[in-house]
Amino acid sequence: MSSMMKLRFGILDYALALGMLCYAASSVIMAICLVRMAAPDELDFDLTGGGNLQAIRMTAMCITIWLCGFIAARYGKCRSLSASMALMTAGLAVCAFAPGYWMLIPGLVMVGFSDGMLEGLINPLIQDLHPGDSGRYLNFLNAFWSVGVLSTMVIGGDLLSRHVHWRTLMLILAILGLI
Repeated sequence: MSSMMKLRFGILDYALALGMLCYAASSVIMAICLVRMAAPDELDFDLTGGGNLQAIRMTAMCITIWLCGFIAARYGKCRSLSASMALMTAGLAVCAFAPGYWMLIPGLVMVGFSDGMLEGLINPLIQDLHPGDSGRYLNFLNAFWSVGVLSTMVIGGDLLSRHVHWRTLMLILAILGLI
């Protein structure tokens, strides 16, 4: 019977959908910008250095996934996710304005911490919001991960091919995270 009922979204559902989209975009933005960032006239690093950047982000993400339950228990899921989005915005802005390779690291650590919090808490919050029919809402809202990855790859790749600077892409994503 519940499968026949219409999905009803509240403001938190929309915020979680946008959060999922931003999380996905922040996960792949480095991959599409890496070659431009590594250029000699930009930050001048090799692709091993690029791999190290991703490893640093993923390490921060894994640590946060382990800790996010404790953080949410202390501060609440909504507050933790809100702070996480603010941290993602700040991290992407740090990356956008980084004058050198070593200044990317603090920004990516911030993005990694926020990605871990988003990964660990979005789905439990969706379940809390829709206890009687969480499966349908989880399926729908998790689709925004794919939308975020696809749109970032296609739109970001197109903008890079049109010579939009990689720093601009980072700032656009940071502004999207503020919303």
